[in-house]
Amino acid sequence: MTRSIVTLLMIGISASSMADIRNFESFSIDVPTEWTHNVEPRAGSADLPGELITLNRPTGIGELKIMSFVAPNEIGQDRLRLFTNVDMSTTLVLQEWGDFSGYQHSYVERESYFEQWWLLNGGTILVITYESDADAPQVEIEAIEEMLSSIQINRA
Repeated sequence: MTRSIVTLLMIGISASSMADIRNFESFSIDVPTEWTHNVEPRAGSADLPGELITLNRPTGIGELKIMSFVAPNEIGQDRLRLFTNVDMSTTLVLQEWGDFSGYQHSYVERESYFEQWWLLNGGTILVITYESDADAPQVEIEAIEEMLSSIQINRA
């Protein structure tokens, strides 16, 4: 019994040490240690501050981009749905990822696989896009979904 408990503790410690909390301007996210990131100021209006974050594994198959926007006022879920620009005939189900809620949609276009998320918490909007070769096995999606489930809003 003691051996089982020690083994479970070691698994828990090693699993938690395999991800680092990365803090950005308006949110934080747990990112596996082997993933790298780059942060750039988001081009656009100075009235809507935010940043562009690119995450990938050096030996991976795809790239995850997170654009953050901080609106001056709280945004409603109905406006977020319009923001997705996905045809209204396509059903998008409101889901939760960490402190955020929003919509997810995947598709293939021009030999690339895309998975997108539009997430919202108050006035903070995250537009997240994962892109990889459409012919590649989508082995990174599970890790990405775990990352997105860890997203926390930065409280001022």
